[in-house]
Amino acid sequence: MKVLVTTYKTASDRIALAAVRGLAKAGCEVWIGTDDSAMPTCSSRFVKGVLPVRSPIETPDEHVDDVRALVARHKFATVMPSDDYAVYALSKSLEQDKWEVPLPVPALDAQMSALSKVETTLRAQRLSILTPKSRAVSTASELDAALEQLRPPWVIKLARGGGSVGMEITDDPNLIRNMFSDRPSHSDTVYDFQKFIVQEFIKGKTHDAWVLMQNGRAVCGLAGRRHLTWPFQGGGGVIVETIARPDYFDDAVRLLEDLKWHGPADVEFIVSEEDGRAYFIEINGRLWGNSALAIHAGVNFPALACAMAVDDNVEPDFAFPEKIRMRWPFPNGFLCIANGPNKLSLAWNIFRPSFRHGSDVWLTDPIPAWRQARAGLAKLRGRPDAPSFDPRSR
Repeated sequence: MKVLVTTYKTASDRIALAAVRGLAKAGCEVWIGTDDSAMPTCSSRFVKGVLPVRSPIETPDEHVDDVRALVARHKFATVMPSDDYAVYALSKSLEQDKWEVPLPVPALDAQMSALSKVETTLRAQRLSILTPKSRAVSTASELDAALEQLRPPWVIKLARGGGSVGMEITDDPNLIRNMFSDRPSHSDTVYDFQKFIVQEFIKGKTHDAWVLMQNGRAVCGLAGRRHLTWPFQGGGGVIVETIARPDYFDDAVRLLEDLKWHGPADVEFIVSEEDGRAYFIEINGRLWGNSALAIHAGVNFPALACAMAVDDNVEPDFAFPEKIRMRWPFPNGFLCIANGPNKLSLAWNIFRPSFRHGSDVWLTDPIPAWRQARAGLAKLRGRPDAPSFDPRSR
């Protein structure tokens, strides 16, 4: 199978790298479509070629035109997007026009519902799934009311969006008020910078239910626990481990069934240190930052998603390999060490030799790691723990 993977100027390029390696492992011929050939994934030895496409952030319609032209010219069997903007552009185009090839992306209304943290929280509550106490805010007075009604520390994040863009966890009400007042004056198709959601903070580790859905039916899945993240609260995985099938996995499937989801998705939960219960946090309606762990554990989501798009007869398989660990040293591991309280301990856990841990640093494919390390060093020159409203900061 010949597959086009898209990536561009965002920090989610590690998703594209996992997709390229996973597809190549499954015997696919993999090409990259990007607006920046300096992205680490473009240097992977598993990439057959790099093709220019315009950014789905700035020009989503033109991005689709470029991708469709490449599909027609190079005879790709399908396209694997690695970011919310690219998924949005493809989902929107599917709604407007018939595509030449099948795509592993959801319907547009399903994706927009998944991006809305307000809507997914209400949907989870309707399905009797535990959620943190939450308040939607769009004005300064609503924000003040939410801070009074919920106990600190608070989590404030965009009401619509993905990843940790625009998120802060703090017990300082003035920091939240300043963040709210300094928010951008615009919104776009994926991120709403005008409306926020304030939640009570649930102390515990982030857990994930990774699921592949085919027209509202679960095809395969896996679950994991984030032992170390960057940022330290609510960030992307730096050390992550697969776990035995947890109770919350069925809740994740019910949510995705309710959305009639098609394609891969990551449903996030926090397992509370106080009561041991799992609280639903959000849905990432695409491949996720920890996709390489699933592939390392034997569940090749990128290849399965593409196979599912092309072939309607994919047999469900819910084998759950557990206690498989993976590390992402660059750039997030760098940032953990630079900003952590115990640098030597963090450095040992992230970089020590171990047969138990997999890593996205491959000696057989070394150049992407070198480029990722350069990116980590560049981030250290700024303030890497600052909340950001820039999707490229993820």
